[in-house]
Amino acid sequence: MPRSLKTSLLRRYYRALNAWAWRRAKRLPVVSEEREIPGPGGTIGLRIYRPAGAEAERTVLYFHGGGWVLGDLETHRPFCEQLCANTRSEVVAVDYRRAPEAPFPAAVDDCVAAASWLVERDGGSEQGPVYV
Repeated sequence: MPRSLKTSLLRRYYRALNAWAWRRAKRLPVVSEEREIPGPGGTIGLRIYRPAGAEAERTVLYFHGGGWVLGDLETHRPFCEQLCANTRSEVVAVDYRRAPEAPFPAAVDDCVAAASWLVERDGGSEQGPVYV
């Protein structure tokens, strides 16, 4: 079986497993926005979650799970919503490039670029701390 087919099947399974695991999770009072920033291999997608009707007390830079291969922004959406709502944090989730299509160190490079963007964005602000 070709590697790309194996990866595709694994990603489908991972998505299904995550959907099952979060099937009872309630949607929380969170707003999200999609954003793109420049990265070393093109644009990097971000999904930024904020508590609805409240000011965030801190920022969490979130790199989704999946071993740099399987996960994506959607598989970890319920977790990011929970994290945002329950900690009153802005959550910046990074849609980094995944292997095997983008071999190491592409994902790490994208994550570093996202962290640098966040530091530049918040550099002069008095917003709460940033957590990774």
